[in-house]
Amino acid sequence: MTVSSLKDSTGEPLVSVEQLVQRIDSEIAKDEDELKKKDLDSETKDRVQRRRQRRLDRRSKRKTMSRLRRQERELKRRDAEKYGDERGFIGWFFKLVWKIFKTILYVVLFAVVCYIGVIVYRVYRDKQKRKTSRGLL
Repeated sequence: MTVSSLKDSTGEPLVSVEQLVQRIDSEIAKDEDELKKKDLDSETKDRVQRRRQRRLDRRSKRKTMSRLRRQERELKRRDAEKYGDERGFIGWFFKLVWKIFKTILYVVLFAVVCYIGVIVYRVYRDKQKRKTSRGLL
């Protein structure tokens, strides 16, 4: 399993896609302001334009992100239909383990209650025998 995370320029992790999109939008706006403020030579303008175009291309990837979200929802829905849990096989397995654990626990509790009931019955029966055994003989 490979896990990675996105970090901004300060080293803080990006926790949502919206935060990433806002970050990209702010950089695009900053570049546009930079372009308007400066009178740049043609080579620098071309470089800034290429960088701006790359960021605009990233912006179009939002559609890709929405597609990925839809796919994720669809996969969770399929797992919920197949296994009865949106977490898939792992969710189904742990749900099964939990049911087995609860069943065993209930059986043990039932056995303890039955044992206590048997003890109470024996004590009651012994008291009844002692009461009836008193007499002349």
